[in-house]
Amino acid sequence: MNNSAFLFVMKSIDDTLLEEAQRPAIKVRPRLQFLGIAGLAAACILVVLSLRGWLYTGEKLFPSQSTPVTDPASETAFAEIQRLGYTLPVPSDAQDVFYALLDSDFGSTPIAEVTYKSGGRSYSCRALKSQQPENISGLYQEWTHSLDWKAGRLQMQLRQSDTDAWVGWYAPDAEVQWCLSGGEDALSLLHTAQQLLETLGYGVTAAPEQAEDILYNAFALDDLTVGETEFMLDGVHYSYRMAQTWAIDEDFADISGMDGSFQHEAEVEITWCPARLYYDEGGAGKVVWFDVVPGLLYSLSMDQGASEEALLAMANQLFAPAQGDVG
Repeated sequence: MNNSAFLFVMKSIDDTLLEEAQRPAIKVRPRLQFLGIAGLAAACILVVLSLRGWLYTGEKLFPSQSTPVTDPASETAFAEIQRLGYTLPVPSDAQDVFYALLDSDFGSTPIAEVTYKSGGRSYSCRALKSQQPENISGLYQEWTHSLDWKAGRLQMQLRQSDTDAWVGWYAPDAEVQWCLSGGEDALSLLHTAQQLLETLGYGVTAAPEQAEDILYNAFALDDLTVGETEFMLDGVHYSYRMAQTWAIDEDFADISGMDGSFQHEAEVEITWCPARLYYDEGGAGKVVWFDVVPGLLYSLSMDQGASEEALLAMANQLFAPAQGDVG
């Protein structure tokens, strides 16, 4: 089974973009650390996630420990949440589990909520039936970092400030918005969100089915919030990145982190998007492109075996346009 880690910390990322030993070293731009509580260390933190310890029992999602949910108000709310068709999973070590229905600012349908403690932290997980993504976190403030992207069938949202953070995901097929919040520790939130998504049956892997060692990262780079999926396939290390930008420029930014000269350069297209491609024959390579309609920058890099055909094939396999299949 692939090991997946969902990392969100503005930090230095793995220095695993290797170059050919015979070539001059390609400089990788320094990557900035996420400004979290007390300044998180810039060292890369790899967390292998496991779904063990999460309990899904058909219609009910309760902690697997012997501590039942006994508060009458919570039990009543849980029964109503089930009747409304919501699913709110909690981890097996959850304590002080409390279900509630909240008034919504987005219509007559109430927001379903479960609050709990896990690993010494307090969490709130919410769900709302909605025809579009919404901020149901109950947190409204100036966010220092924001990122919206598409992951499989889901539309994902990340928000971070000096005091709060939340992770949201909207499922268009089910027309349900979920949100997980709990303090300003975005790394912990995304670890938990990864487990919630898998428990709910949603895959967020932007990687081929045969890929191994899949890692999810997010970090600051040149004033942009960059989301990244790293994976190994057939002995090659790939890095697939995305960032939102308001800059509309033909000379769009390169978010690959790979600087330096390459033997080969080409102007190409990824679907309808203008792209620039660079590689050393059989060595390292990258392709960067810009989808102007949603304002999203992309990059794909590989540490060996690069060619125009290999880069374009993988880029077209991974690229899921945010606006669907029409450019």
